[in-house]
Amino acid sequence: EQAGAPLQAMPEKDEQQDAGYHLKLAYHYGRTHNKTKQRAYYRKAAEVAQAQYANEVAIEYWGRLLQLLSTGERVAVLLKLAEVYGHTGQEAKAEETCKQAIEIAGTLHDTTLLARSHAALASVSTQQSEFSSTVRAADTARRRYAEAVVQEGLAAGSGRRGPATRVQLGSKPRDATSGTHHPTR
Repeated sequence: EQAGAPLQAMPEKDEQQDAGYHLKLAYHYGRTHNKTKQRAYYRKAAEVAQAQYANEVAIEYWGRLLQLLSTGERVAVLLKLAEVYGHTGQEAKAEETCKQAIEIAGTLHDTTLLARSHAALASVSTQQSEFSSTVRAADTARRRYAEAVVQEGLAAGSGRRGPATRVQLGSKPRDATSGTHHPTR
């Protein structure tokens, strides 16, 4: 656990000056049993590597981070990983990674994550010049974003936070006081 302590005690440098700082911390905490520090420094190392187009290093640390995350936390990291795969010409891996994110987001019933995952898949399909797949994925992303907006609006109106009851898009809203349907606006 003390492997990264001397490095961590050093003042944090500007990432442009010393990108290796986070990579060193990730490496050293990777040799410990401190999962909290591993998650923090694997994420930072992956972000710094991705920002500097050190794609293989980014792939390595995003992959290490995935192994430490709960199911709910995995989608955002999978999308980052898919982005790197796309930048490196590994479109098949990028597509498979987006599909994993879609599957997880679906099991979580999280329409915002589903929308983000479908949008990422649309981007990958565009890189592969599979424009019919791009249109399908983009349309699905658009619908999921619309669902998320409706759900968030319902949650805000009820004073609750988080996902609200599912609403079928295109259905007519029901007046809560009279029980009558009104045309969709």
